[in-house]
Amino acid sequence: MRILHISDTHLSGTHPVFYLNWRLFAARIRALQPDLVIHTGDAAISDPDRVDDIAFARAEMDKLGLRYVIVPGNHDIGDNPVPADWLHHEPKYCTDARRDAWISQFGPDFWVEDIAGYRFIGLNAQVFGTGLSAEDAQWDMLRQALKDGGQIVLLSHKPLYSQVDGSDLPLTSIPPEASQEIEALCADADVLLHLSGHLHRHKIIDRAGFHRVWGASTAFVCSHEKMARRNGRIEVGMQSITLGLKSHLYQCWRPSTWIFAPGWTRTAAASARSCPALRQLPWRPTPRGAFEDFGPRRVNLECLMVDLQNARI
Repeated sequence: MRILHISDTHLSGTHPVFYLNWRLFAARIRALQPDLVIHTGDAAISDPDRVDDIAFARAEMDKLGLRYVIVPGNHDIGDNPVPADWLHHEPKYCTDARRDAWISQFGPDFWVEDIAGYRFIGLNAQVFGTGLSAEDAQWDMLRQALKDGGQIVLLSHKPLYSQVDGSDLPLTSIPPEASQEIEALCADADVLLHLSGHLHRHKIIDRAGFHRVWGASTAFVCSHEKMARRNGRIEVGMQSITLGLKSHLYQCWRPSTWIFAPGWTRTAAASARSCPALRQLPWRPTPRGAFEDFGPRRVNLECLMVDLQNARI
């Protein structure tokens, strides 16, 4: 079974900053014709209260014309209610209202699907620690799904907590207590992979009997100094995974060329305007329908590798 794992597309119908990247990746995905596309969250650009962005991301995923599954990210549904002193602002947290907005577009925020002999379990990583009734319901679903057996692929936006791997800053991973419980439950099940995104880099970790795959973003990378210990391949891309009986084949797809724009942020556009190739980025909201005008003007570029050094992931 061939899977294409994408993550952190950060799409918007009014702020198409990363839309050219997505359009190029989407064309490659359609050409490759995988058995399944897996999106591990942050489909929408930034604000979980902008339902129009979630709806736009849903429409773009539907345009692939391929079977896909998706789990929400912190920018889709809000974050875990965990203090994080290293952030410059307080994030929006996962609530029932934000869950409902996601569900209205993509369906359940946690789920189980059996496809081609494999069991895929999708988790809402941001509901852990909220105390919402959905948190208990998700734990019940996970325990039952793991207990039922089969070869299992686990999906969540955030990776499991690990000091060794560097996913230990608050809000960079599933909270420690929940991560430890998930790992304990997986120890008694036939878990093949855990696929995640969030950290905008590609990395494969082999531990405790299964691979943990961090998925690159199709939108941008983040080389903030607090991310240094995470290592991995810091580039835009997507992962192709061929599941096998005894082993799995991994391939990281990335554009052949890109613009590298270190230090660029949506609120510091002036510093990037010195680069001629970036002058046509839509610093202000762009009306719907403008994409066909936006893309062809930069046909010489295959991808924009934007480095949000000071941004929150």
